[in-house]
Amino acid sequence: MYADTVFPYGNADAIEINAPPCNTDIPPEISHVFGPHHFEQPFVAEFRNGYIHETGVCLDSDGTVILDALSSRRDRFEQGFRDHPLRLLNLAKEQRRGLSAADRDLDVVCPFIFAPQFKVERPGGGFAGFIRKTLPLLEALEQYEDQTGNQIDILIPKGYPDKAVEALVFMGWDSERILRWVPGTRLRIDRLVVPSARSYQQLKSYRSWTLTRRLDRWYNSVAPSAYHWTRKRARSQLAEKPTQNRYSNKIYISRADASERQITNENELVDELEAYGFESYELASMSLVEQMALFSQADVVVGPHGAGLANITFCSDCLVVEIVGVKNRPTFLMQAQKLGIDYRLVIGQPDSNFTNITTDSSHLFPSNLNN
Repeated sequence: MYADTVFPYGNADAIEINAPPCNTDIPPEISHVFGPHHFEQPFVAEFRNGYIHETGVCLDSDGTVILDALSSRRDRFEQGFRDHPLRLLNLAKEQRRGLSAADRDLDVVCPFIFAPQFKVERPGGGFAGFIRKTLPLLEALEQYEDQTGNQIDILIPKGYPDKAVEALVFMGWDSERILRWVPGTRLRIDRLVVPSARSYQQLKSYRSWTLTRRLDRWYNSVAPSAYHWTRKRARSQLAEKPTQNRYSNKIYISRADASERQITNENELVDELEAYGFESYELASMSLVEQMALFSQADVVVGPHGAGLANITFCSDCLVVEIVGVKNRPTFLMQAQKLGIDYRLVIGQPDSNFTNITTDSSHLFPSNLNN
């Protein structure tokens, strides 16, 4: 990334990801991330006279795509244009001939537009990515403001979820400095601010990535210090603005309202967990701030693999038991170890459609659950 100015902050990170306790052999789609993980010192890049294309792609003054604005994922760029080849061709023409006039000029902006967009819709990536990769960027923006004295506006797509906006404000960002961008609008930015991604880059082509991603989840590896900053800030905000809700300190995260990775024998499982003092929660009906509060006071978290487990970011001195069986991924194993959280992996049996999971409650380490 060739920026006009770079503002480093924090330190480089390194951690060893190890095999967790598990009821059986750990499959390669999880074990391939075991070993050392290294992260360079993070930074914030400033581009003078930057440009946000009508597709949401960020360009420098020479028309070069800024991949870090897309979470350093080449596949996300290519996937976005896969069904819109003419739009990609038009972008390439503009890069050669000169960018079109902007519809609006802005001063100091950081875009939270992490994939090309062609209409108003909810951005891809989901809440797991928002918690793990977007919230830590607030640290970078605060560092930039401290080092430069410039005040940044965050630019979000018009379809950005209200839950996510609520979480940004709760974490300390001024709602007046969150601007909405409508696909099809071109912006000229005096100072385009782009934090470095806090995760590994994914520079494979979209086609190559789709063929290898089962055994290549390194791009989901986030720097430990990013998680620690998010947890510290969220827990500090919760202490200052406590919610009125009271939750069990032993929580089971249900996916009964999801289309996949449900626990087929969940009623039986929940009955047994309730004997240990657990309560079951469905996160879809909760705000992200309520989810932060729920996980921040938990001593034990049990649940199938799903986006809701990204909330272990807000846990401290906690045991996490993750149930997998279909679409096995190491995301939350890596996250837990980077946060210093005790973690157990339970591998259940997939159903005939490889959609949902059956698990034996005896594998949930009842001696730990009874603590």
